[in-house]
Amino acid sequence: MRSRCRGLRATVRCLSLLLLGLLLGLPASVHAQDLTAQDSTVHASSPTLIDRYRAARFRVLSTQILRAGEPGLPTLPAVRIPTPLDTLFAPPEDPAPEPSGFQITDRRVVLALERAWFDTTFADTEWAYLGQSRRFTFLDTTATRDLRARMQTAFGSPTETLGDFDLREPRDEYVQFEYRFIVNETLPVIVTDVTGPKGRGVIVSTEARYRDSLFALRRALLDTLRHAPRAPYVDYFYDAEAEQWYRTGFDGRSFFHTPISVSATTPHRRPVLDTTRTETESSPQPRSPPPRRNLPRPDR
Repeated sequence: MRSRCRGLRATVRCLSLLLLGLLLGLPASVHAQDLTAQDSTVHASSPTLIDRYRAARFRVLSTQILRAGEPGLPTLPAVRIPTPLDTLFAPPEDPAPEPSGFQITDRRVVLALERAWFDTTFADTEWAYLGQSRRFTFLDTTATRDLRARMQTAFGSPTETLGDFDLREPRDEYVQFEYRFIVNETLPVIVTDVTGPKGRGVIVSTEARYRDSLFALRRALLDTLRHAPRAPYVDYFYDAEAEQWYRTGFDGRSFFHTPISVSATTPHRRPVLDTTRTETESSPQPRSPPPRRNLPRPDR
């Protein structure tokens, strides 16, 4: 009996929907078997008669609109949304205020022979470091090998390079070059490479109490490199990843990076630059005209 009642109820619902579709002008594409298939899922999803009526009415109205060719909603022109950076992404943090200038009244480069004195005098110094900053200034973006050539012009040879040691003995760190300064008679400053000749920028360090003034100190000390010409130089460099030694530098016309064997180095002696190519030779020389040859005149 229960199965018969369920079948009777389903038939009544199907006939009711067909009658409702005819009254609303339901298109012929909606067949009774489609409605029967929908009704077969009544026990799974249990849609009400109102839900079925709304779905059928939506299909009928949609079909009428499409057949009539009536335009849809009007399209409005694009409106630019004002944003601080012309982007919908979150704006970056506000840049830090420009630090006040650092006044340098006196500056001298510590010579190679003064390394022991420098190490002893500032042995207990707590250092603060400044590498590449987010400001992307000249000192941040310029190749280290380029800065090294300019420092050769401005300050002469570095205070310390790898050539000052016995390179056959392993070291904890391999710093290509190190310039040491005494600023304003008492302040120690050290400038080194970042990651060798293939890096960018330099590392500037000084006493920790001047940490907040490091950017201004670096600018006051090294900003003149922007207009300094390049001078020839040569250093040793060790690539720890490749386990390879190099002679690296600037010969006056181009930068070079030549692999060598550690046996080619002399302990406690810096490399010597090949002076066959210098900066003066890098300028093009006028070419002399080819010699004239006295050709025999043809007999007349």
